[in-house]
Amino acid sequence: MFVALALVVLGLMLGAPLFIKRANARMWALPLVAEWMPPVSVLLIYSLDDDPRQKPVVLSFAEFLQSVCGAEVMVDMWQTRKVAQMGPLAWLASCKETADKVVVLCSGGTGARWKASCREPDSVLTPPGPGAGAEREELFTAAVNLLCHELQDPRAARKVVVVYLADLGSAEDVPGVFSPCAKYCLDKDIEAFYRDLYDLPPRRDGESSALLQHKQLLYRQTMSRALSQFTACPTPTPPLSR
Repeated sequence: MFVALALVVLGLMLGAPLFIKRANARMWALPLVAEWMPPVSVLLIYSLDDDPRQKPVVLSFAEFLQSVCGAEVMVDMWQTRKVAQMGPLAWLASCKETADKVVVLCSGGTGARWKASCREPDSVLTPPGPGAGAEREELFTAAVNLLCHELQDPRAARKVVVVYLADLGSAEDVPGVFSPCAKYCLDKDIEAFYRDLYDLPPRRDGESSALLQHKQLLYRQTMSRALSQFTACPTPTPPLSR
């Protein structure tokens, strides 16, 4: 019995360094900084631009915010029952008040669609037709209208973060109403976006970029399938008017 006990103790002594080493490796493999902070609540606003291919992209981005960035995400496609119970506008106003950040995801036609909703003379787009996509476009327009009155206040503007995806759009797709807000191109600006979510200071010169590399990798893993499907599928043709 003494021999068996001695072998157990010896095994624990030999295995402890390996266990600690592996535990440390797992710890450093995790995303850095904000995972040790309380999760930030995010209201995700987006425009589908009458393109059904964008829905999986929006859902993948919401998953990225939640699973990679550790955010508590409020998006209408995940809260359909609550939206139906409260009504879209009441749900939107409630989420805006409780959210720590409002993330606006702009796609290829967002700027032009916003001009159309404002009836600017240089826009040639028509309002969306009936259907779920049209309802979401109306919700996007309502959200922008709800936000634009507050963006003159610098504190309110810091709560709103604008994002566009390099694969699907550019800075020109951001409506001018968001000029006071921070804007990020993903995945190029992923670290700055992540730090903005948690109100963390920018990375100093010479500081390790492990956070940037880790987040970029996880972003690509989360978004790759939806973005590949988007680019592989042909652009939908609008129905002919009769």
